[in-house]
Amino acid sequence: MPKPLQSKRLKAREGSSKDIEHEPEPKPELSSSTSITKPQRNVRRGLRGALQSLPEMPLDILIEVLCRSRPLDLLHIARTTKAFRNLLMARSSAYIWKESRMNVEGLPEPFPGMSEPVFASLCFEPICTLCFKSGIQNVIWEFRARLCNSCKSTRTKNPLALLVDVDTVDFVLPHMSAHLSTKRIYGETLVLDSEVTEIMGAWKRQVDVEARTKFLEEGKARVKELEAHAARCRLWFSHTKTERAEEIEAMKRRRYEEVSRRLKEMGYEEDVLWVDKQRFLTDSVRLKMLPAVRQMQPLTERGWQKIQQEVVCHVMTKIRPRRLKSEYMESLRQRFVLYRQAMATFARPYRNVFPSTRELARLPDFKAILDPSVNKQEPTIDIYQALEPKIPDIVANWKAEVKEKLDEYLKNAMDDLPPDISLDNLVFAQMFRCHNCHSVFQNLDYLIAIHECRRRFPTAGGYYSQDSMYDSTLDILGMCVWKPSRFSTSSPSALRVLEACGKDRLATVQELDQLNPRLTCKKIDCQSLGTETIYNWRDAVAHVMRRAGYGGPSCELEVISSEKVLKLGPLDQAVERENENTVTLQRVWYCSHCEEHNKPKDDIVSHLKDIHGIDMPSDADLFPDPDRTVLNSIVYVVQDSYKERVELLTSPVLKALETGRAVFNEDL
Repeated sequence: MPKPLQSKRLKAREGSSKDIEHEPEPKPELSSSTSITKPQRNVRRGLRGALQSLPEMPLDILIEVLCRSRPLDLLHIARTTKAFRNLLMARSSAYIWKESRMNVEGLPEPFPGMSEPVFASLCFEPICTLCFKSGIQNVIWEFRARLCNSCKSTRTKNPLALLVDVDTVDFVLPHMSAHLSTKRIYGETLVLDSEVTEIMGAWKRQVDVEARTKFLEEGKARVKELEAHAARCRLWFSHTKTERAEEIEAMKRRRYEEVSRRLKEMGYEEDVLWVDKQRFLTDSVRLKMLPAVRQMQPLTERGWQKIQQEVVCHVMTKIRPRRLKSEYMESLRQRFVLYRQAMATFARPYRNVFPSTRELARLPDFKAILDPSVNKQEPTIDIYQALEPKIPDIVANWKAEVKEKLDEYLKNAMDDLPPDISLDNLVFAQMFRCHNCHSVFQNLDYLIAIHECRRRFPTAGGYYSQDSMYDSTLDILGMCVWKPSRFSTSSPSALRVLEACGKDRLATVQELDQLNPRLTCKKIDCQSLGTETIYNWRDAVAHVMRRAGYGGPSCELEVISSEKVLKLGPLDQAVERENENTVTLQRVWYCSHCEEHNKPKDDIVSHLKDIHGIDMPSDADLFPDPDRTVLNSIVYVVQDSYKERVELLTSPVLKALETGRAVFNEDL
């Protein structure tokens, strides 16, 4: 019967303890019927038996080897055999640990009362001191321990509730401030249970005041010394972690550089250079964040063969499509600069009642010029000027399309309309409210199609097909494709006004202008303090639309008497005088020579002088925003009781009193 196998560890133990050389045991012969089912481990051949001859070394050489080792290596060696453990854990071997500690740059001495092996374990082994859980990276130096989150919560206490006789616990116990991970109050002072038990026992043994005073002084000195030593250890530990992180990052960087070099040799140089320049890519796209690349091991030829297919697949599926799209967008962005200038020139005769740059870019004639995949040559201004004769037809077709979509939208908002009816002059089809800015305006000269929100909210209601890269890149233009669904119609609000005026829903603008009704809202929420607000029919529709848009209560409109309307004559004249200057004093103006807009008139005048060299601009050089030309015809009648208390009136009413659009009731 063959002799049973004996492990190398047992051989080493016997050799160390008995100092007797043994011949290697002959391997047992296995019968043909014997089968081995246990899988073999992958053992690195270069390290197999590396420490096998260590126990047979002469003692002086062995001591020299141990002194040149690092503390963590000594811990590992001490756990291999009993002989090594007895040697390294003996008090007489303390000098070996001290010499080993000197091999670690900047490592402080152990805490007072702590042995070298325990201090080495605290510094280098990521194990919880209390429950021996692994993976604990942070050291609580004040406690001279590593604690997992569970032990932080269960094995620490707030000492104030226990040491009620001690005035200053901080002077007696090593302590720490609680962090969020401990599930305690942030900043709460915590101490170890074992420290509490020890200190409480020592405190109770102090029988008189003098002894307790001495105890507190000694505790204060001990804690102060401990905190100073903990600060030195913390500083060393922080530097060590930083250096290790930098070392690991350097190894990963060298591996990435080698991967990049091999990819460049394979023809992927453009992709590698592009991805290195990008700052805002997600980690799932970055080549250096690929798990096969972001490793510390140097890249060997064999290792490259293992990861080559994965890396190349990542480049082709994640990096190259983004690079091509980025280059395409950059080329298109450069072409858009000249395109914007040409479109601004084309739009001047139309005073910006003109299709947006995005809408024009979708037309075949312009797409053939702008799309880099269709036109490989960089466009010039002459190419755009060749399209100028087509602009009138393009604008006419655009207006016809806008009107067709708007008519369909309005008809869907009203039920049972005659099929062939024209909506141009119907009251309910005149006003609209923007869903984004809640502005209410009339659709005069296609204002609804050039509303400012197509610039401020480029995706608002402008959803368009993104089937191609060209379509998805049009976001650069910052404009939206016009859709009537961006607006609410005035149909429900206009019907309330028509009902108050005694007209049917198909009443025309001419009918109401001829009737010229004046209305007021009796809803308490709609009335200013001590003031009756009087609207014409357009302002009344706008008022109802605004209340509905902001979720306010429904309005209670009432037509005022004809006698009272006659008394409003002076107020109407003041409104006409004020509206004569509205365009001149318009807050928002446009430059006729470029896309500069949304500025006060003085700023546009300065812009014309500084940019275009026009010192004395004329009406042809600048014009008011056509989106802001809806005039205000609201007047106010104020109760006489507020004549001596005008400061209680709202700002619009006070301004109306100054301009003559408001009057006290006794002066009416």
